[in-house]
Amino acid sequence: MPQRTTTILRLNALGIEDALAASASPGSLLLEVSDAEAFGPATLAGLKVLAAGSPALVDRHPAAARAQVRNLEGKVLIPAMVNAHTHLDLTHIGPRPFDRASGFMGFVQTVREHRHSDAGAIEASVLEGAARLLAGGVVAVGDIAGAVKGKPSDAAHRSLAKTPLWGVSFVEYFAIGAMERAACDWIEQFAGDFDNAETPPGSRLRVGLQPHAPNTVSPAMYAMGVDLARRRGWPLMTHLSETAEELEFVGQGLGPQRAFLERMGLWEDRILEDIGRGRTPVGHVGAILDAARFAAVHVNYATDTDIETLALTETPVVYCPRASIYFEVDQQFGPHRYGDMMRAGIPVALGTDSVINLPGGKVDWAAPWREAITKRAGVVKGASEDTDGQATAMSVLDEMRTLYRRDALDGAVVLGMGTMDGARALGLDPLAFTFKRGASIAGVVAIEVDQKRWAAEHWRNIDRIMLGSERPELLYIGK
Repeated sequence: MPQRTTTILRLNALGIEDALAASASPGSLLLEVSDAEAFGPATLAGLKVLAAGSPALVDRHPAAARAQVRNLEGKVLIPAMVNAHTHLDLTHIGPRPFDRASGFMGFVQTVREHRHSDAGAIEASVLEGAARLLAGGVVAVGDIAGAVKGKPSDAAHRSLAKTPLWGVSFVEYFAIGAMERAACDWIEQFAGDFDNAETPPGSRLRVGLQPHAPNTVSPAMYAMGVDLARRRGWPLMTHLSETAEELEFVGQGLGPQRAFLERMGLWEDRILEDIGRGRTPVGHVGAILDAARFAAVHVNYATDTDIETLALTETPVVYCPRASIYFEVDQQFGPHRYGDMMRAGIPVALGTDSVINLPGGKVDWAAPWREAITKRAGVVKGASEDTDGQATAMSVLDEMRTLYRRDALDGAVVLGMGTMDGARALGLDPLAFTFKRGASIAGVVAIEVDQKRWAAEHWRNIDRIMLGSERPELLYIGK
């Protein structure tokens, strides 16, 4: 075996912040760094926290005297972040305005028209998305590997596994009405093909399953996915209670979703055996959530009973604030109840959803990461429709800032949503996204702080980060 190389590294900064306990200004982080290699603007290495806190505290660690020192003046260190829900295979489509007149089903049609079905094109889109995650200080992701022409596909997973990202690639499937019979065969075929596929060495990515949503997957086909995931140890995720169209279809058996199924020749009257009974989407799949651990994405509509169900079934929620704003969800359901969910003991993580619902970029933050990722993957970058010298960084820091500013949410709480709670939603070790002593961590991010603008003593560094606009700088990615 090759010999392991280890270095002691000390990072001195304006401050350090995590969601657990580390908060110091000035702050220092003492790391044991092993098997380090350059990767784009960052270092890829094993990272173990030896000490974190004030410089005086770190000074007392026996290894501090022999550490290599890196000074990061004017910057605050936070753990690398988790984007718990996104659709990287749609990155090539780029930001698009929401057409209020055509509603969510119009958005679905846009996705259907523009998404790639060729494996090579999917790979280029996913790798572009991965570059944008890293440019946003994100090292772990819950990505949805979209169905290709209705069939489950591991093309997105195989692409993402070539990157240094941690997390889960959730393979999506649709299975309702007339398509259920074929979907059974497709899902089993996918599982068999995946069992025989090779995973790139050193990959930190797992595969999971994503029954799309209650309005596109029948309860029986949810149960099939649960059984398959249980047999293979795969995590599960589903969109849940996302839109008014979903609520109408599940509760009444009517609306644009039913019209879509009829238009596609997929509607069967037996669907009414399960839907149209006045239940909410959460109530509709309550027994499924009780049978297996899912991560539920969006949950834009939730009654008190729904929240109780999510809490009792220990279902983490992934909230995408800017996607909710994009789709004008508040106008339909009122403010998201993530606060009530958290008070009920439900972990609430953050995601960006797809690049389609994000604002366009002014600067190509992803350029150095794009080069590093495509070199590592051994591919030539495919063109994205929205780059043109620009690229939207897909960072949950922007989701954090949205909640902090709109809802006056405490900075430490919102940081936990973008780190530890994201890890919980994906089945990762939450301590890997902290600066806890002894933890092997997933990465370190530096964010410059405008000290002149936020000079008053009452501004904590976490507040300065959330009020600022400076981009995160990913310094280290944990192996």
